[in-house]
Amino acid sequence: MFALNIILLLVETNKTKAMDIKTLRTKYPLLLRYLQDQGVSKSTLYNYQREIKVMLSPDSDISDMDQYCHRLEKTCKDKGQTLYRRLACIKRIWRYITEEETPRLKTIPLEVMPKEYTYLLDTCKQKSKALGHKEKTTSDYIDALRSFFVYLYGRQVTHLKDVSETIVQEYFTDGNTAKRSRSISGRLRRVFVMFQDSIGIEVSIRLSSFIPSIPNTTHIYPDLSEEEASSIEKVLTDSNIQMPDVDRAIGSLAFFMGLRSSDIINLRKENIDFKNKTIRLIQQKTDVPLTLPIPTVCSNAIVKYVRDSRPKSPCTAIFVQARTGNTLHKRDLYNISNDILRLAGVSLFNRKMRGLHLYRHHFASSLISHDTDVSIASGLLGHTCPESTFAYLGSDITKLRTCALLLP
Repeated sequence: MFALNIILLLVETNKTKAMDIKTLRTKYPLLLRYLQDQGVSKSTLYNYQREIKVMLSPDSDISDMDQYCHRLEKTCKDKGQTLYRRLACIKRIWRYITEEETPRLKTIPLEVMPKEYTYLLDTCKQKSKALGHKEKTTSDYIDALRSFFVYLYGRQVTHLKDVSETIVQEYFTDGNTAKRSRSISGRLRRVFVMFQDSIGIEVSIRLSSFIPSIPNTTHIYPDLSEEEASSIEKVLTDSNIQMPDVDRAIGSLAFFMGLRSSDIINLRKENIDFKNKTIRLIQQKTDVPLTLPIPTVCSNAIVKYVRDSRPKSPCTAIFVQARTGNTLHKRDLYNISNDILRLAGVSLFNRKMRGLHLYRHHFASSLISHDTDVSIASGLLGHTCPESTFAYLGSDITKLRTCALLLP
């Protein structure tokens, strides 16, 4: 119970520290010098200089970073990728000024990396496919391995046999704080096992033993507020609000049904039974069948999109790209999600969870806040075990408050 009180205290008081523009004025030259020393492109350097110049303009009445971002969201003409890139740039500036965190730059090209590392990346890809892993699993292995190799290269380690336990520990932890997740450590362990024939059993076992045991943690992400959820619901249901039919249909499936992005992308006509008002599909994440009732608002949005807006395409997926007629990518759904949030007046700045998973997260926490039985909520979310649903309890501050004792 005492731990719950601490969680509540942290969630409600750990506000993002606003960055004073005066602090920016004194520190920005160091940031620009760092970027120049790292050899960033002229366009990247210009993006940083542009935002800093606007914030420090003598005519500007902006006092902190949050105020600048809120104003940018309202005034930026391009509400798509341009706004997203500018907000990302501002966030990097803010992190450097307040936390002295240098911006992450582009990864090292493969042709520059040691031959042993590039060979092992190719080997990992081939062996993962030979073992029958899904494309997503193979991609996760490659990403984890490449990130580790980039780190080693930055530490001037060009052979795995020269890797020390200290170097590996510093990659995963910063003192007592974990910098990388349990899933990353697990992927690297499995990859090193696959490499036994390539790097030798001794090196493989030694590297695996260096990887620390990362505890499985549950992050508490703030849910949408009642006002934000109400605004999103109005945007999705009010036909007088102008928005693309595809955005309304996809947003409705995520917000009112909690469907994952991968399942929405792979949704086919045969998955929907309009007569019985149900959706039957095989979940892309778990390969487990799922049958759900489809709300009228979702079915109407899908019908309107297919009838009025869907381009002619041989693709069997319901939702396709407007220009090419090809299957949508997760990036497309991410952009649709952000467009809906902007239309609803929900700020994107400093929001740790974005994309359609934010809508699924809200759907799950709404079920819990309305005292829905965990087994029913788990079934609606497509979870294979009820324990997976418990993670969403962390965002329900009201529920936590009823469980907590008063601090002494």
